[in-house]
Amino acid sequence: MRTLACFFLLVPIMTVTAFAANYSCRDSQGRLYITDNLQALPDECRAAAEKMRADDPDNLNFVPQKNLPESTNREFEQQVREVEEKNRQKEILVQDYLRRAELFSAQYQQAVVEKRQALRRWNYESRDTIRLADSKIEEARAGKRQILGELREQRLKKDQERLIYAELDKIADQ
Repeated sequence: MRTLACFFLLVPIMTVTAFAANYSCRDSQGRLYITDNLQALPDECRAAAEKMRADDPDNLNFVPQKNLPESTNREFEQQVREVEEKNRQKEILVQDYLRRAELFSAQYQQAVVEKRQALRRWNYESRDTIRLADSKIEEARAGKRQILGELREQRLKKDQERLIYAELDKIADQ
């Protein structure tokens, strides 16, 4: 008997919730809201709320995002292009720093090898070879200092800086 009484009490409640309306809307920032309580929607989007139709197979209405004015799209696209160009220029700059660092490092390594060989086989031409190697070593060190000075002024990504510094570390300071 109790189950029968509970059944008669629950049936009207279930039918009321089955016919409850659902609403959807988008706010000014483009966020989608879906609710069964119109009062739960933000104030700015209550007036534009659409009642979701029950005849939809998935019972979901999608409120499309409002298109921005064409002038806004052009401004945004221009800003995107400017940022892409800055990034491309920065990548070119990084590659140039890396190439220069590799050249100075190779010059330094070669001069060190030439100096060691001249010291080992000491002969009449060794003094000139050593002087030339010392000047090449000093040029490589000056190049390293120049690149380090330029890098301090740039804002590069850490991994890019590490690559350049790793190459410059091959040049001993003294």
